[in-house]
Amino acid sequence: MRAGIQMHIEGLGVQRVPDKLARAGVELVAVRAIGRNALILTVRRKDREKVFAILRDSCYNIKKHRPVGIWRAAQCLRARAGLLVGFVLAAALIGFAGTRVLRIDVVGSGAYYRTEVLRLLEEEGVTQFSAPPSAGAALCARIFALPHVTFCALHHEGGVLTVEIQTGEDAAPLSEEWLYAPADGVIEELTVLRGTPLVKEGDSVRAGDLVVSGEENGRRVLVMARLRIRFAVSAYFSGTREGALAQAYLEYGAMQDIAAQEAEDGWLITGQAFASCGVNL
Repeated sequence: MRAGIQMHIEGLGVQRVPDKLARAGVELVAVRAIGRNALILTVRRKDREKVFAILRDSCYNIKKHRPVGIWRAAQCLRARAGLLVGFVLAAALIGFAGTRVLRIDVVGSGAYYRTEVLRLLEEEGVTQFSAPPSAGAALCARIFALPHVTFCALHHEGGVLTVEIQTGEDAAPLSEEWLYAPADGVIEELTVLRGTPLVKEGDSVRAGDLVVSGEENGRRVLVMARLRIRFAVSAYFSGTREGALAQAYLEYGAMQDIAAQEAEDGWLITGQAFASCGVNL
């Protein structure tokens, strides 16, 4: 494993942390999901303080962090200067010998993502005989965002670039469907990892409208996208005011700007509700 700091991070929506760090230029050496709300990240030593700064004002909790890989070994050898010098020289020779990508291996339970991984590598300028990936953080974050991926790591040694991908036991076959609007409304959130978006956030759509197609640069791909729509609610419910509000929540879920107006045969409930759907996300 490359030198770095291993951090245990917990919090709601922690799956967004890798992308957040990648956008800030933090290189992720490895990412492992250890539950719905916890990750173990490995970052370069130089990025440790940057990670704390990025997550300082967020709801994420960094429970512990420790050195791993070459840096941890170097700490153990610090008291023996001769061994340390030999270790550094050996590491330098290994690094010099592996300056090119001669072969790309995709291993692990998620090896079926090979085609997708090769496409992502090509987009980052990494092909056979090229230099190893320089934007490892962005690449690792993009791979980790693929459906059902719980662990990903990149390792380059002896001319072989190994991409390890592990998927969860609940992994289901990927769907070939495209993404359509589930209701009339305004697009609140739109996340597209693969496919061609035909609308953008803030656009109005009608139920059944095609939102993300599977045509990308003249070729057919699996759509990987998720959508959240905001729509207006205006519905009558009988009974008491509290009963009418409870029925509205049961039918529409969480609502915003909700109001109840008494009517002849019950209550008119108005407000803003949300509908979400996704394909392979």
